[in-house]
Amino acid sequence: MGFGMEKTLIVSAPDNPGDDMQVRIQSFGNRLKDTNWFQSISVSSAVPGKGYNYGTVCRKAGSPEDENFEIKVTYIDTAFIDHYKIKLSAGNTFRNAPDPLSPKIMINEAAAGLLGFNTAGEAIGQKIELGSMELQEVVGVIEDYHHASLHSVIEPAAFLYTETGNSFSIKYDAEQESDVLAYVESLYNEFFPLNAFEYVFLDQLFADNYMEDKRF
Repeated sequence: MGFGMEKTLIVSAPDNPGDDMQVRIQSFGNRLKDTNWFQSISVSSAVPGKGYNYGTVCRKAGSPEDENFEIKVTYIDTAFIDHYKIKLSAGNTFRNAPDPLSPKIMINEAAAGLLGFNTAGEAIGQKIELGSMELQEVVGVIEDYHHASLHSVIEPAAFLYTETGNSFSIKYDAEQESDVLAYVESLYNEFFPLNAFEYVFLDQLFADNYMEDKRF
């Protein structure tokens, strides 16, 4: 698997909770983070078991276009890598919000190999072209892990920084499961009273994905 999924509740913010969407989503996340009996909380735009945000093309800066390959992109916060216990091969995670004038990116080992780096360490500090974005500097390379399901091929992946994702990953103690769910639902209803509370437990999500894979 390559990451930690134990006792993790995934809550999805509404797609369209109103004109003040980002403010309400960010306030909801801040209230969650103020709850000191959660082990950890991460905000992202996609989570393991639910795919990536999108795919685009990627190549090493200065390389010809025929060296482009498809890469999957996910937006994550500074807590995501530690929250999911994803191991670093080289470099660092997003410990702080990157300077918008100096874009930073993390990639997985599969992407580093396709970019032509012989080791993960070689990728650190190098610039890559990602779709139509400006050049991105590689600050970290993570070990490959099964982001979609155990049966899926590990794809080259890139991770960009965000503060305003709409997926909240909440890690909690086993004995608090019912209390956690009740509290998070009440908080959700406070910020999004007109929207249905959508959640899934990460281990159950992967179990469902596994059973779905076995059908085909």
